[in-house]
Amino acid sequence: MPVDLLNNFTFGLFLGILCGLAIAIVFGRLATSFRGLSKVIGRDPVLSELRDTKKKLVQAEKDVAAMQKRLDDKDAAIRKAMSTMAEEAAKKAKAQQQLPPKK
Repeated sequence: MPVDLLNNFTFGLFLGILCGLAIAIVFGRLATSFRGLSKVIGRDPVLSELRDTKKKLVQAEKDVAAMQKRLDDKDAAIRKAMSTMAEEAAKKAKAQQQLPPKK
């Protein structure tokens, strides 16, 4: 008699765990299709899409900031080169004015 009781308990426990897991899987799959239910569980597809969009937006803002910094660096280098060229041209013009005219 006790063996039958133990077998019944083990079978019931196994069957309960199996059914519980199956119900949990089905419930989780259905939860994504019902907005209210999925919000409770935390699987709202709209919210997850918004989170993904927010992550992409933050990454795009970082990329834009990096590109702007590179552009500013290049702009500063160009301005420095232009000012150096202007100074050299001014020195050259001044030197040309100081030379005596050729005969």
